[in-house]
Amino acid sequence: MAETSFPVAGGAGVTDATYERLLGPVTGSGRYGMGLTAGQLATPLIFADNSGRQVKAYAGQAAVVRGFRWESGTTPPVVALDANTSGNPRLDLIVLRLSRNDFTVRLNKINGTPSTVPAAPSPVQDTGSTGVWDLPLAAVRVASSGVTGQPFIQSTDVTPVDWWLTGPGVTLRNGTSIPVTSPGTPAWRLDNGRSYISTGTGYTLLGESGAWTKLTAAGGWTSDALYVQRVNGWTYLQGTLVLNAADKAPSTDLAVCVLPDSFRPAHDMWFQATLQPGQAAFGFITAATGSVAITAYASTFPNGGRAVLGPITYPSAG
Repeated sequence: MAETSFPVAGGAGVTDATYERLLGPVTGSGRYGMGLTAGQLATPLIFADNSGRQVKAYAGQAAVVRGFRWESGTTPPVVALDANTSGNPRLDLIVLRLSRNDFTVRLNKINGTPSTVPAAPSPVQDTGSTGVWDLPLAAVRVASSGVTGQPFIQSTDVTPVDWWLTGPGVTLRNGTSIPVTSPGTPAWRLDNGRSYISTGTGYTLLGESGAWTKLTAAGGWTSDALYVQRVNGWTYLQGTLVLNAADKAPSTDLAVCVLPDSFRPAHDMWFQATLQPGQAAFGFITAATGSVAITAYASTFPNGGRAVLGPITYPSAG
């Protein structure tokens, strides 16, 4: 077979089938909207209101199925459900179906199999240029009934399974200019390598793996090996230092170092340290300034003695 390309190949246009092949893999399939609120995101597309053996879709909604956009219109469209006289309940699946006969997207249903413990059927997602491709929206319980037109479907019979497409992700240069984006939009910061997800009004940290950072010890220490690292919003602090100053009387505050902003805790915190020769001590981190100090030890800490910190783990403030 010779090479080809589209949407334009030798001046020819694009067909619905080649359009799907072009955009279907990259657009994703799901509900779609701009500037959505948390309440809108939490509202399922399909609902029932006890008005018949049927479900409805909210008006003014949109979705994309394999690159083809669907809109619900100004009046809630209705999906009528088939009667169930089997003696057992049934779970039907409501879908948005792309039909490749005419490349339209419409609401549809797939009947389940009645059972004492019914399961919803799977969506049909044919590959190639024929058949159909279903986007699942909701599972609907249809009770068994011998009465014509019954049962009426209630809101509690509908279990939503739909999902939303978010906007394309953004790359942030740093933390000084962060755009307000739709909830669910991913973001990545170039300056610190951190990944975030938008809440619509801010960003939640998803992940990071910072490098081990060497800290500068305060005066009076030698042979210091103080290191700090951030991983997924948590700080790991550890180190050893040797006292290169006069003996320190019990409970004398010993300044250790100052933490950079991104490694500071949200609140002041205590930690346990070890002073050699053999005694325990407490340390204290001041959140506002990042200062780390050792205090509350019972015996003299001599010149040449070693302090061991951590490892200390805590959630980072920034």
